[in-house]
Amino acid sequence: MDNNESIQEFILNISKWFKLNEYKGLDPYQLDEKASGLIRRFPFLKYVRKLLKPFHALIPKSSFSSFPKIYHPKALGLIIGGNSLLFKLTGNKDLLEENYNLLNILRNLRNRDYKHLAWGSPFEWGSKPRYLINTPAVCLISPIGNAILDFYEASLQTEVLDFCKDISLHILNENGYKSIDENTICLYYSPVDKNEVYNSNALAAKFLFRLSNHLNDIEMKEIAEKITNYVLTGQNIDGSWVYSDSSDVIDNRHTGFILESLASIRRYYRSELIERAYGKGLAYYMERLMDNGLPRWSPEKTYPIDIHDVAQSVITFTEAEDLKRANYIANFAIENMSNGKDEFYFKFFKSGKVNKNVFIRWGQAWMYYALTKLMVENEKDI
Repeated sequence: MDNNESIQEFILNISKWFKLNEYKGLDPYQLDEKASGLIRRFPFLKYVRKLLKPFHALIPKSSFSSFPKIYHPKALGLIIGGNSLLFKLTGNKDLLEENYNLLNILRNLRNRDYKHLAWGSPFEWGSKPRYLINTPAVCLISPIGNAILDFYEASLQTEVLDFCKDISLHILNENGYKSIDENTICLYYSPVDKNEVYNSNALAAKFLFRLSNHLNDIEMKEIAEKITNYVLTGQNIDGSWVYSDSSDVIDNRHTGFILESLASIRRYYRSELIERAYGKGLAYYMERLMDNGLPRWSPEKTYPIDIHDVAQSVITFTEAEDLKRANYIANFAIENMSNGKDEFYFKFFKSGKVNKNVFIRWGQAWMYYALTKLMVENEKDI
């Protein structure tokens, strides 16, 4: 079996896995939510939690045995995007019909405190601030929007485009933003706080550029340019981006989100500044956030390798048209971080051991989207 056949077989099997599990699954943050509930009852446990945090990669599968499988809006969005890309490969119209069912589920999951389509996670998470269940966040909404645009580009159905327009109205009118100068806007992380986060702005700008192109909406495009300008101002001299204005953390996947977004934005926003920022950022990513072809957690730490980072690095290199690197990472994951059929595992350790937790958002949906995106480009390259 050649490389493309191996990847496509896995894609088809994951698609069946989603249906078999009715698009529900476990999420690593369910454990965090339960721990936070205990801490509210027994405050001294917060110190124990801090001590245990470095060992979260070792969480056994049995820890999740009592949790219900849940819908996660981001997972549903990524599945819609993966189905749309798989349709391009196979021409199977059942995938598009499946997407309409998933759109209906997303409609039902929306946060109804807002006029326009918006979602949060189906659990409490975070610490400062603590996000309540279904609190909208740009980092969650924008990937959903981008994936549903994939659906529109596959189906060309007006109702799908209207769905995306409604998402954009939440981002532009209900989320909130900070006007830094006449050429620069920063979207807040969420309507309930004013955190300024680079990767969430990059993902939103990508979505708004793509949507404005389909709508021929010049005003939306200008706003997307101003959001992109904010992302560019955050780049460090060495090409990296910290997570936010209040955090100096640099990691693989959030850097990947920015690079993936800039790779797309370059098609709509012609600027030497973007070209330089993207080139410099990609060079940093390859030098400091990759280790012998595999994604590092951070510039200082490689292991354990996280499946979310694996998925994002496949997307990042696919968008960079570096299919050799993207295929190497994809094949590593299939050979070393999966059951060989339809499930991807949480963590891969330096010893070769694997944490075999399977999470629908964190691993399954992101890998499905990454592999279908890669396969579309592989087919073009033949």
